[in-house]
Amino acid sequence: MRYKTTFLFALWIVAIPTAFGQEVETVRFGVVRVTQSTVIRNRPLATGAPVLPVTPGSRLRWVEGQVKNGFVRVIATGGKQGWISSSAVQIESQPQALLAAAPPCKPTLAACPDTGCSQPGSKHAIFDQTKRRVPPLTVPTALIFADLKSLQEQADTLVDEGVELSAADRAKLTNLQISQGTVHEGSLVRLIGFIAKGLDPHPNSGESVNCRRTEVASNDFHISFAERPDQDEFDGIVVEMIPQNRPALWTLSRLKTLKTQHRLIKVVGAIFYDNGHVVNSDRDNPLQGQPKRFSLWEIHPIVQFFVCQKTNNQCNPDTQSDWKALENP
Repeated sequence: MRYKTTFLFALWIVAIPTAFGQEVETVRFGVVRVTQSTVIRNRPLATGAPVLPVTPGSRLRWVEGQVKNGFVRVIATGGKQGWISSSAVQIESQPQALLAAAPPCKPTLAACPDTGCSQPGSKHAIFDQTKRRVPPLTVPTALIFADLKSLQEQADTLVDEGVELSAADRAKLTNLQISQGTVHEGSLVRLIGFIAKGLDPHPNSGESVNCRRTEVASNDFHISFAERPDQDEFDGIVVEMIPQNRPALWTLSRLKTLKTQHRLIKVVGAIFYDNGHVVNSDRDNPLQGQPKRFSLWEIHPIVQFFVCQKTNNQCNPDTQSDWKALENP
């Protein structure tokens, strides 16, 4: 009886902070130890498809303390995420508590260094610097949404999800295969699509990269981006406009109008691996506080944002006269 109570308590302490759906900058993990040979399944059901076999003694990260239908949500090395029967594991550690938001570390955005609030030279400082790295404006490499699925699969063989990465780790994200050749983290890329159904474009708030400033003008604009206008966040990725040198007409109200009008969009920017989170693509069992998307690869920062000028959305990606820059009235 005490064993079951342990799991109920663990679920309670992490469910309250994330119940309101706010996005958090990182993902929280506990640890469970496998006590018998079993499998990780793709759903919290005994009939869920097997994802990965696991052996006694294996330690798995317990994602956000989620428990459902007697199954625990876990992630294994290599990004294999799913559910394992709670009867086949023991808790070794609880997910860390969700801490109260820290105050800004700089008085203005202008005073915020590229390392944000992070200690220079730390892994999180490298993460913050990468989010703000603007690539040279050359001819961008064309991506399609299928490339982003493939890029996630490749990243899972090289680095992990939901953990801090060193400079050496990030250097592994190179020579990645896509349909048009290869890219590396930081490559200038372009992607054609639509602002996804569901969550509207919105400002993030209190991120280290922007020195934990909370005002709209000092934060990244988070945009869910999908291949088709009828697709939601789970079908898409995240693209972000950073506040540094953001054009005045790159506004949330204009972005929301483009979403409502189902306008075809061409986004150009740096490709970035958001290792601070985990893939959150299961619409039946979403992770609270984690962006909904099928790949952690983002276009971040966006450096150019174009809107198709044809009412039928039949714009040629390579014909510049078909497109209008968002900063133009």
